[in-house]
Amino acid sequence: MTYVKEKWKQAIDAINDALNICSVNGIKLYTYEKEPFIYDREDFDANRAKMQTLYDLRMVICDPWNSELVWGYSGIDYYNQGELAHSSNMRLPSGSEFSSGVRGTAEYSWQWMGATYQMVERYYTKNGLPITEDRTFDISSVYEIITTPGVMDPEYTDIRGIVQPGVQTIRLYMDREPRFYANLGITGGYWRAHSFRIPTLMFGGAYGGYNSAQHSTDFFCTGIGIQKFVHPESTSGAWQRTIKYPYPIIRLADLYLMKAEALNEYNDAPTQEVYNAINLVRERAGIPRVESVWA
Repeated sequence: MTYVKEKWKQAIDAINDALNICSVNGIKLYTYEKEPFIYDREDFDANRAKMQTLYDLRMVICDPWNSELVWGYSGIDYYNQGELAHSSNMRLPSGSEFSSGVRGTAEYSWQWMGATYQMVERYYTKNGLPITEDRTFDISSVYEIITTPGVMDPEYTDIRGIVQPGVQTIRLYMDREPRFYANLGITGGYWRAHSFRIPTLMFGGAYGGYNSAQHSTDFFCTGIGIQKFVHPESTSGAWQRTIKYPYPIIRLADLYLMKAEALNEYNDAPTQEVYNAINLVRERAGIPRVESVWA
């Protein structure tokens, strides 16, 4: 097969056409514009910029037919399988603080699709760099047990509503980009589902961890859940209680990143136009522009 560089130009033209159509039809990068959920309102007011970014990223997949969706698949069988929504949702713990919810049942909250540690390591640091490239991130100590800042510590201000105060976790889970906390369920973080904010610890007998009384085989085997596919108002007990949304096949962010890749390949080097396309996605994700972190 012969390499034809001009095919990249054809791709650029097609992507630009698609972006123009999106613009005409009001497609734009998603931002969460509703009121935050009741359980988050106090923290949202106290840490507004960080919490807004968290909500933008937490809801961009599961907010049905939102402003960023270009092509969505709505043929998911929620009754028989439900696929990502059911398999990734953790069960609502049986604690008394969740008494108004459907607690302790594995029905339509299967809690078995977890993330690997390799995937966890691929998320960027808070500085928008891979953990192996960020000189402020000590790669040699990522699995050390630490205690998160307490509510009276000045460091807690930036992580309020995102990381639990004063709990044990591992260093790998700290100082990461906003997508990390929006997409995953970790020890020391929060799981937003069942109309609750669940403080997860992800070990046996704790919220999010293995519980043989609920199910003997279904649990997050790595201790890391994936909450990006779970709408915060989805609950257990019946498939009708799952908030249904079209699975995004193409989002506007995908088009921007496709454009950046095609331009980079066609020009044999990154140009400002490449950076501009990438930075639209990075800025919405709450991380610095690519030129500033790779300078």
